Amino acid sequence: MCAQLSDFSSTPYAPLNPKDDFRKVVSRYLYHWPLYIAFFAISLVCLFFYSKFTAPVYTIKASIIIKDEVKEPGFKSQLEQLEVYNTPNLAEDELEKLKSRTLMTQVVKDLHLQVSYFVKDNFKTLELYNNSPVNFHMYNLPGDDTTGILRIKIKNRKVFQIEEPSGQAKEFLFGQNLTSLKLGTYTISPAAGYDNFSKKQITIVVNSYNNTVDGYQDALVAELPNKLVPVIELSIKDQIPERGKTILNHLIELYNQNNLDEKNQLTEKALNFINSRIASFSGTLTSSEIAVQNYRKSEGIADMSSQSKIYLENEQSNDSKLNDVNVQLSIINGISKYLVSSQNIQMVSASLGPNYPALNDLIEKLSQLDLQREKMLANTPEGNPAFDPINRAIQSLKVEIANNIQSIKQSLLLTKSKLHDNSSNFESSIKNVPQQERELISKTREQSIREDLYTYLVQKREEIGLNYAAILPDARIVDYAYAGAPKSSRMMFGIILILIGVVLPTGIIYGRITWTNRVIDLDQVERELEIEILGEISKTYLTPSLVNFNDGCFGITEELRDLRTNLNSKRTHINKGSVIMVTSSIANEGKSFISSNLGCTFAVSGKKVIVLEMDFRKPQISKVFGMSERSPGLTDYLKGKSSIEDIIQVSEHDNNLHVISSGMFVNNPSELLQSASMDILFTFLLKNYDDIIVDTPPVNLVTDAKLIARFADITLYVVRQAYTYKTLLPFIKSLYKKNLFSNMHIVFNGVDRKQYGYDYSDNYYSRVKRGNNLMLKTNMMQFFSRF
Repeated sequence: MCAQLSDFSSTPYAPLNPKDDFRKVVSRYLYHWPLYIAFFAISLVCLFFYSKFTAPVYTIKASIIIKDEVKEPGFKSQLEQLEVYNTPNLAEDELEKLKSRTLMTQVVKDLHLQVSYFVKDNFKTLELYNNSPVNFHMYNLPGDDTTGILRIKIKNRKVFQIEEPSGQAKEFLFGQNLTSLKLGTYTISPAAGYDNFSKKQITIVVNSYNNTVDGYQDALVAELPNKLVPVIELSIKDQIPERGKTILNHLIELYNQNNLDEKNQLTEKALNFINSRIASFSGTLTSSEIAVQNYRKSEGIADMSSQSKIYLENEQSNDSKLNDVNVQLSIINGISKYLVSSQNIQMVSASLGPNYPALNDLIEKLSQLDLQREKMLANTPEGNPAFDPINRAIQSLKVEIANNIQSIKQSLLLTKSKLHDNSSNFESSIKNVPQQERELISKTREQSIREDLYTYLVQKREEIGLNYAAILPDARIVDYAYAGAPKSSRMMFGIILILIGVVLPTGIIYGRITWTNRVIDLDQVERELEIEILGEISKTYLTPSLVNFNDGCFGITEELRDLRTNLNSKRTHINKGSVIMVTSSIANEGKSFISSNLGCTFAVSGKKVIVLEMDFRKPQISKVFGMSERSPGLTDYLKGKSSIEDIIQVSEHDNNLHVISSGMFVNNPSELLQSASMDILFTFLLKNYDDIIVDTPPVNLVTDAKLIARFADITLYVVRQAYTYKTLLPFIKSLYKKNLFSNMHIVFNGVDRKQYGYDYSDNYYSRVKRGNNLMLKTNMMQFFSRF
């Protein structure tokens, strides 16, 4: 039935539409579905073990509000205007303090975070925090990079065992001082609940301080969500939520304590400075009071006259102003000395007061930079380039302060000069009063000056003392540390694994296809060769290699019929036999398979066909048709040992199909192919057969095919999918451009439609309509050729 079907044909293969291209790509990858299944199964196994043995991670959060004087200037109290410790707290600066290494180092040491305890629970290792059955204490640490691992077992409430690297276990008493090269001197003591861990192995891991601090410092996140509101949000991720909460709460506690200590230190320095001044004035004030009292008694003066009182009051007022100017000059001179010394500037300027706001602001900035530099010196060598910006800023501020001080000093000196002039005038007026009153005025004046200075210093001391008692932390806790719901990365890990299960095999397949040096796509052949593709032949594992044209209408049988139809359209003469030469670049590309099955295809259509086995070096046709190797063949004829009629054999598959085998092996086939007997042979065959199919050796190996090409009307050049090298395509193209073979066309052989994304049904039926049109054209040519 199949043999009676019309011959379908196709024109040169048109490119597939985008939908077909997509289907082709998907089909190509789906062919390797076992690889996807394998990777997907591996991903599921990895996800199972990840979920089983990976603990969830908690995000612990806390928030504090910073007293930010720069953003809230209206809330400054009168005590803050004493300028003893009132440096503005910028929330951005406090953010850096909270993230500082110094603070985190103290947290690690206080909470002993460098020591971890683990116990095995079946196949899972659990970390113990706050419920460890033992406590590990180290003394005389070898260094901050000390690390070590101890494996112990509790025998009873007094004895435990340490497993040595050799596997032996030694017993020790709880509380006993032990020594190790790595850990120094240490003790292990029992904790509550130790009896629950009896006979279980407990692993004590001692990490270095530096690595532990680095780890927690990197894990700590401090953010200022809204710069208009000085609220700092702290967060840290930990597998143990209680530990994370303890770390954040202790960090805030240390931060507040450090700020309080810093303010208290500055305040104490200011109080000590004022107390020393008060002590120096206390004795002189007492002596002045006694001198006035004794003079009154000795001279019998009860009181001064009203005129003398006026002189004295004016003199005292002038002296008070002059004394105030001297105090200010003394403070200014102290600040000037600071600029060339290491003295604390805020202690010197504690009594400066709010009279010079510009100078106070500069001093505050300089004090902040000094404190910042001191903190940096705790962790960084002074010669480090990181100090360059802050050193330049300090130097610039000192120059600005020096200029400001010079201006203030000139103003104070001018005021002092005027007050001295006033004092001289008052003294000349006092000279006019009686001698006794004049002496009393002088002594009373000295007493008043000292009393005013003493009163001023006592007042300042009381104000600073009240402020010292009222010091509050800069940070108020908005939310104590709390742990949110655990955010497991299982889902993300699962998605990643699934993607890997898809992407990795896809990448492997893509790389295999992209980086292969073999021809895969028909499109590539058409694009690079620019030669018409006359047919596609599917990959087959037939044994023997002949196709049975009575077993089905589709598949490889229809592809061979399609090739036959296309060949008919390429004939240069209709009523005369044609010589069809089949060749390839290298061996095993399927040219013998194409030759033998193409002969069968023409034979079942009613044509008389003969197949010539002219690959003398590696003959395959005789094996395909099951012919005896002893039968005479072409070499026998070319050597004159047999006639043409003797070498022609009828195939048992079809009476219309005849075969000439290669004959006996010869060493000089090229010379035989150039003999006159070849012309006689082909002249005879063209007269007696409709089609002559010649199976030749590979072109890239020997020259035989080029010698036979002079007899060929059509040349079928076989390219095998996933076998022919891409590097051979330029060679094939050069043969075509040089016109070494007549009417050359390509046959794409060994096509694996499933593996490389070819859909046979779509490929076949999409060509049916084009095949019918071409068949009509061929029939019309045959009809008009009769006339």
